[in-house]
Amino acid sequence: MEFNLTIDKRTEAAVNSKLCVNCGNCSNICPTGAIEEYRKTVCCMFPDCGGNKYTEKRAFGEALKLSVEAGCKQGCPLGISPQAVAGLVESGDLKEAYNLIDEKNPMPWVCASICSQSCQDNCRLKYISEEPLNMRALEGYILSRTDTKPYKYIRRFDERIAVIGGGAAGLTAAFELAKAGYAVTIFEKDSRLGGALNWGILEFRLNKTMLKSEIERILSDSIEVRYDCEIGSRYMLEDIWNEGFSACLIAAGASSGVKVSLPGSDAEMVYDGVNLMRQINGGEKEGIELGDTITVIGGGELAAVISRALRRLGKEVICASMDRADSLQICEDDLKAFAEEGVDFRPMIGPKQIIKEGSRVKAVEFIKVEYFPDESGRLRPHGVKGSEFNVFCDTVVFAIGQKCSVEKIGNMETYPNGKIKVDDRYRTNKPMVFACGEACFENRSVAEAMASGRAAASEIMGMLNGMQIRAQENIIKNAPHSSVIYAENIQRIVPQFEKAIKEDDLDHIEPGFAEDILTVLRAAGIKEDMPVFTYKESFQDQKRKVAIIGGGISGITAAIELAEAGYAPSIFEKYSSLGGHYKWLSSEKRIDKELLDRELRKVADSGIEVICDIAAGFSPNIDKLFSMGYQAVLFAIGESCGVKPQMENAECRGVFEVVSLMGKLMNHEKIEGVRMLVTGSDELTFDIARLLREVCEQVTVLAPMSKGKLKASVASVAAALDEGVNLVTGVELTAIDQTDGKISGVKCRVIERDIIIDIPCDTLVLGDSAKPDTEAVKAANPGLDIDSNGYIQVDERLITSVYGVFAIGDFDMSSVEAGHAGAAAVESFLKSCDFPANGKFRNTSEVLSGASVQYDIFEGKSFVQPGFEAGRKLLSREQAAVEASRCLSCGYRKAASERCMGCGVCVRVCPVNAITLKAVKEEA
Repeated sequence: MEFNLTIDKRTEAAVNSKLCVNCGNCSNICPTGAIEEYRKTVCCMFPDCGGNKYTEKRAFGEALKLSVEAGCKQGCPLGISPQAVAGLVESGDLKEAYNLIDEKNPMPWVCASICSQSCQDNCRLKYISEEPLNMRALEGYILSRTDTKPYKYIRRFDERIAVIGGGAAGLTAAFELAKAGYAVTIFEKDSRLGGALNWGILEFRLNKTMLKSEIERILSDSIEVRYDCEIGSRYMLEDIWNEGFSACLIAAGASSGVKVSLPGSDAEMVYDGVNLMRQINGGEKEGIELGDTITVIGGGELAAVISRALRRLGKEVICASMDRADSLQICEDDLKAFAEEGVDFRPMIGPKQIIKEGSRVKAVEFIKVEYFPDESGRLRPHGVKGSEFNVFCDTVVFAIGQKCSVEKIGNMETYPNGKIKVDDRYRTNKPMVFACGEACFENRSVAEAMASGRAAASEIMGMLNGMQIRAQENIIKNAPHSSVIYAENIQRIVPQFEKAIKEDDLDHIEPGFAEDILTVLRAAGIKEDMPVFTYKESFQDQKRKVAIIGGGISGITAAIELAEAGYAPSIFEKYSSLGGHYKWLSSEKRIDKELLDRELRKVADSGIEVICDIAAGFSPNIDKLFSMGYQAVLFAIGESCGVKPQMENAECRGVFEVVSLMGKLMNHEKIEGVRMLVTGSDELTFDIARLLREVCEQVTVLAPMSKGKLKASVASVAAALDEGVNLVTGVELTAIDQTDGKISGVKCRVIERDIIIDIPCDTLVLGDSAKPDTEAVKAANPGLDIDSNGYIQVDERLITSVYGVFAIGDFDMSSVEAGHAGAAAVESFLKSCDFPANGKFRNTSEVLSGASVQYDIFEGKSFVQPGFEAGRKLLSREQAAVEASRCLSCGYRKAASERCMGCGVCVRVCPVNAITLKAVKEEA
């Protein structure tokens, strides 16, 4: 029914496109369809933009067309918006991110574990980067840090609905129907719900405890389940109608295996893959006896799962597939796992017969296959004459597919492959009998099965209440050309993945950090229960105020010690938060960043004044600080500035100093290289080497001293070697070679032998090159003596050339020791005021001699360690934020003024407050 409605509109919706995360909530709820989706064009038309493994360069017109086809949300069968989830994760709003997922997905942990991520097919990152957004990892991160909400159903209707099958499709349909207010009963032929989620997926990929928890949450004491009840066996479809059910949904899964009719396939110990998995993974008794050498025939996901399961039982496994090497159905992760776990995978071979010895399997005869096009141009396999060979084994498993056995249920019309025929509303040829999932479709993923169950449930509800529910058409429009995203303008960020955990590592899943930051912080004075420093009014006079320039560990240590002595220190930090090099120049491999942030907040909470984003020493300078009432100034500036040595070719491409490169890596920018060298011996050197090892096959640290004399801790060096970083000791860099402006190698002196060696490389990182960032300080304070290396000159009592100013110089001591020394110097001065300006230059250079340096080469361990995968390590907070930041945010919503009636309902559902109501100007 159509009608016209006149509204006296006083306001209308306005969407801030910069805040919008394109969740679609506003479009879904708008009664007039006034909220439209716009998509920015992602263009890769320039020479350096495309040509990766996903795509080729495209002209602007083609990119314009592609941008309005399907987006990432349309790629998700469940309709979840990856852009919205990524935006909320990046902003730290995990609760809203969880709500977006939970609203559309009743089994989020299942998808976070095994989703095939079909949304990646539409991810625009593929046009400009190597990897699409890792939505599955982001979902796992969100779920691990939010509390699950229980489902509560309210009965609203008298109708009862029967759901045959308790797999992903059946559970989702039951959930949607119960949520709408119907009474639902699930008929399950097995003794537990879940279907293939239970028996078809290995434990390390899908935690069965979490699966059970999600199923129980769906049931919620409201959905009835009848176990061990197979419809078509002792309980018929007619019995369902006799019980008074109003509708029936067939959601039976493909739970039967398929065998190939080959000569000898009747031998003992020849099985189909489904029954085998039901026994070895599902815990069911199928009467299967396994030998020691097993041949798995098949090239899909079922074959991969079976092969890996059998290897975990200690069997020798050969997986044979007819697929070509360049078009395998087995995913890259499984192929990599085959190599690590010991599965012998052989593509492009087909079975001819099973050779028997008596009644048992002796071998399988295979023939090599090649592919040639048929009349239609489609490639078909053909056996290569004379290429036959035997693979000896005692067990054969056919893993070539699954089928759905629905012929017994109710004589529905089916296709030749046994699938039930349904129309576009999921209706079968039987009145009020519907079908979904694998019973009628070839679902490629669990998300597709769940989406099928939801859609079928919607159609059932429409039939019962007499309304035909149609999804609102989503028309995508091109955003203005001014918002085009060009590939060359995008910061290339390293994709974040969940790292595999091997079974051998289960006793120590958390490898720990190279440095115990908590011990450092406790030594600096940050206590578990930090006291609150309150200063009496008399303490606020000029004799009590101390300015500490630098918010690193030494500055914090000095501030806490002075506060405990009754002084009023103020910490000036030029960056946005405290922490110094631990915060800005240390990776999560080295220290626990979350712990660091949590502990550092105690400093300001204790009452110590912390002033961030102020470059004190420059502005305000020393004179200004004294005029502000500070009686003493302590410089605790760390080595936060990198400098390249005065060496020929040091400025060529591929040569970095360690500080600036660490900044790039901390921002997760991509650094490309095959052979990388890092010079140096301190913590920063080995930290950056470990980060580079994640993106480069060969990383070598060149240290100028023996292993036992390295500045880095033993734990840092050991961690680097364990992760595949090589170490060469007793060598120093003497020259850099280049070709066409790009580094090609280096020359190093072997100190012990006093000889020169050539080492090829394409990337060189100059470590031990950090210095204090004091150029601006020197310009603003002409009377302050600062040497050519950036160090403020002091004597043994930390006195500088300016009265009342002290500095932590380049003494060989830890940050905590330096902080205590600085505090002691300031306190002594304030008590006696008898510290005349001094400051003197110190020569700290040390000549390396061959007698004291040993030349050794230590090879790092293999980056890929063999062994069985036992699970995946979830992303950390920083990793999740980085991965979320990779999203191009190419979609946004906009309200069409001529259709918006100003009701404001869209404002209430926006999770990021991107929608406001603006007044409509009255026409004159």
